[in-house]
Amino acid sequence: MARRRPANPIFARINDMYVAGGNNVEGFIKDAIAMMEREGQDEMPEYFALLWELANFYRGASELTLSAEVFSSSLQKMRDFHMEETEDYALMLNAYGDVLRMLGNYGEALDVFSRALKYAEKAEDEATQAGLLRGLTQSARGAGDLKKASEYAKRELKILREDLHDTNELASALAGAAAISHALRDYDVAEKQAMEALELYEDVPLSEARQGTALTTLASIRYIKGDLDGAAEAYSQAASLVESLFGRNEQYIAIAEDLAKIYEVQGDMKAAANHVKLAYKTAKGVYGADDERTRVLKVRLASFKAGRGR
Repeated sequence: MARRRPANPIFARINDMYVAGGNNVEGFIKDAIAMMEREGQDEMPEYFALLWELANFYRGASELTLSAEVFSSSLQKMRDFHMEETEDYALMLNAYGDVLRMLGNYGEALDVFSRALKYAEKAEDEATQAGLLRGLTQSARGAGDLKKASEYAKRELKILREDLHDTNELASALAGAAAISHALRDYDVAEKQAMEALELYEDVPLSEARQGTALTTLASIRYIKGDLDGAAEAYSQAASLVESLFGRNEQYIAIAEDLAKIYEVQGDMKAAANHVKLAYKTAKGVYGADDERTRVLKVRLASFKAGRGR
């Protein structure tokens, strides 16, 4: 759901500044906003486009609170000028909701996304509806309302299948939906969704991070269903993917521990010990040697060396 920049030299200049490294972008945008306010041009599309640029500058700089403040004040200005029924207002709402979600303000994000969705439905804009339903799904999940998250995910999947026929977005949405179905312990549905996402990945450039989500979901389901070989295969694929994308991080540690658990159940104590050792060595680098999580892994590794397993 992208906002088009007006054909104006100011925005060409902003783009050039980003290309040159982004120095002084914030000051330039603020000066342009102040100039338009002094000249009474704060009802013009260019004015709100500049506010959008400023909010997204803060978002890109991980200054999410500042970004939310700019989006909030921009939306209030738009309401003051009775612009609630415009496409720009809906776009601003969507971006604001996404920032609120990233800040962990899930209740506010749900409210904002819901308001934007009403506009998109009225405009019969299926692509925008799908994007907003994704935001609603993620916000509801963040708020702990998994049933509501599942409902939003199903609505998004329906639009992607029946109206948009967007295979790439469908694969990504399926990976997210599978994780929610897994959390709801609807394992058969979760397995079907994860498998479909991975099958689609063979034909489309699904986000590799989403592919990792689908793989770990599928691995967990296979473990629960007693398919230990299948679970180990999926976890191993996920571990390789995570390492290639992010290095050996927290997710990598969790996968190594899950693999150790599987090999221990299968009676392959050497493989189990190797994965506990891998998790422990990685944890020392990620958490530090004195962290409780690292110490737990150290104790577990020592028990393997003593021949006691768990």
